[in-house]
Amino acid sequence: MTPRRSSFVLSIGLASLAVACGPAAITTPDAGPSRTDAATPLLSDAGSSDAGSSLGGDAWAPSDHDAASPQEDDASVALADAGPSDAGPSSPDAGPVIVDTGWTDLPLGPEARVIYVSSVGGDDGDGHGFSESDPVRTLARGYALVRTGRGDHLLLRRGESWREPFPNWTKSGLSERYPSVIGAYGDGARPRILSTSRSAWTATGDAALDHVAIVGLHFDASGRSRDDNPSGIMRSAAGVGFLVEDCLFEQYRVNVSINNRSDEPMADPPIEDVRIRRSVLVDAYARAELRDDGTHKTCTVAERDRCGSAECGITDSECTHLNCELAEGQIVGECIPHSQGFYAGHVAGLVVEENVFDGNGWRDGEVAWRATNYNHGMYVQDDSSDVRVSGNVFANASSHGAQVRPGGVVEDNLFAGNAIGLSFGYVLGYHAASEAGVMGVVQRNVIRRGDDIRDASDFYRGIGMQLGNVESVEVRENVISHYASRREWGIAFQIDGQNGAGIRSLTLSHNVVYDWCAPLVYQGEDAPLGLITVRNSVLEGRDSPMGSVDTAVMRFSRLDAARWSFSDLAVWSALPEDRWLGGAVGARVARGRSTFVDPSRDLASFQASIPSPRGANWLAGARSQSRASWRTEYSARALVDYLREGFARR
Repeated sequence: MTPRRSSFVLSIGLASLAVACGPAAITTPDAGPSRTDAATPLLSDAGSSDAGSSLGGDAWAPSDHDAASPQEDDASVALADAGPSDAGPSSPDAGPVIVDTGWTDLPLGPEARVIYVSSVGGDDGDGHGFSESDPVRTLARGYALVRTGRGDHLLLRRGESWREPFPNWTKSGLSERYPSVIGAYGDGARPRILSTSRSAWTATGDAALDHVAIVGLHFDASGRSRDDNPSGIMRSAAGVGFLVEDCLFEQYRVNVSINNRSDEPMADPPIEDVRIRRSVLVDAYARAELRDDGTHKTCTVAERDRCGSAECGITDSECTHLNCELAEGQIVGECIPHSQGFYAGHVAGLVVEENVFDGNGWRDGEVAWRATNYNHGMYVQDDSSDVRVSGNVFANASSHGAQVRPGGVVEDNLFAGNAIGLSFGYVLGYHAASEAGVMGVVQRNVIRRGDDIRDASDFYRGIGMQLGNVESVEVRENVISHYASRREWGIAFQIDGQNGAGIRSLTLSHNVVYDWCAPLVYQGEDAPLGLITVRNSVLEGRDSPMGSVDTAVMRFSRLDAARWSFSDLAVWSALPEDRWLGGAVGARVARGRSTFVDPSRDLASFQASIPSPRGANWLAGARSQSRASWRTEYSARALVDYLREGFARR
């Protein structure tokens, strides 16, 4: 089978990113995230593209199809032809289809069969598993009945649990249209995989794995050993076509890891066409190990960041070693495995849409589970490409809500309570995929309540959006509001010209910054700098600044008139006027407060406006989203629209 890029992969060229701007519609909470041209814009001539998607849907079940005769030996099954076809939408290569309810249509292929698994009433004996009334019992037995190249469906009974991981998955589906599906049947809650200290679903090895979908399952590591750090999904096998939809992941080290990144940049084939959709990825954490290797080697001050490397006598490729100390000639290193809600490395074609990421990278209770600057809600490495992040909730992460190093499209997302809301393009180490800088669009996002990293007195953060390594990026119609920390270091827009390829072309337009410590900061005095355009925006500082000059509305380490363009800006600060700006930007800046519809809107007021609200608060309601119980009021787009409407100027 020859891997083929599917139809949903995005082209991130400049032409494809030149989306026309029109006013952003805000609907009432019970109306869902409709987006029309009739709504009040954030700014008088601001706009937005129509990027919404249909929502809704009821419980998923496979299409009716007579099961093929039981056949367990893959070697005896001829692979179905998955080559190109002109047969129309029903052909094997027609590609994934999002139906009008917003869910992916996953029909049975022409020769596919359904395997049923019940942990309560199943029987692993021969001949079982091919009807709901006669299921097999274990995941291992169910997997053994799946044939490669046919698009079989392996379905687990809802409301039941398994205390076993799936076998390492090596069986491809038939095509993009007819993948192998791991899903659910019956009534009740999602089938629950209690994998405890083991990774629940893995796909490793050198062989390619194509066209697999995991739909409607609950992956739960709540019973894991204190010393183990498993993943919910851990895929390193290359291949084309991977869908995760309507799943719940909780309390793994990494809830979902799609990573084919090697030590040698771009040496291996990428994992292509990955979609993470309408899933809930929460409460990932890693247990740090305090180690003492008993040696008498020493780390110099310059080597502190490498404590744990061979020089210090402690090695662990999965760890970053912090707080290196010398105690009576011995090395004490704190080994901290990195923890993410979702991690993607060397992925070509990534769609992350309408998911909920909350509380990832830390856990209350022990110092060993504390938040660090290495743990994030979502982390997409720089060697990935063709990325779209749309309509997600990124809340309460250890550090970054979302780190999107390759650029791409980031739109209609909510970032709340993160130390850094969004890092876009910013790279560390090698960046082979973006040597000229990244391209993309960041639009219609809301970033709220930036704060410092929890329990880390030396990590001042509170950054709304971090931008660096830019070839050509447009940032428009975003709202960054309500800086939470009482420290004075927080920055709404941090533009780093020293990072990667520097800044070649960056446009910030029709954005609103409100009640943030420093609305816009540029750093990089000697860095490569093309043109930065800032226009049609409101930049307002905090109501009660702490008194530092760092709280100026705009601050520049380099302000070259030939490299900057300012127009139609409204700026304000509680500071004395001679401290508003870090450099003269001319008469194109209007000084004074703007009048908004209702900038006090928040998650609590939105929850109060919802008829028959669900959960103790809005975020709890969003965490309970599923296909069986999907409500538009608990989608990121509905809340983003409500909050953005509050920042429409009167």
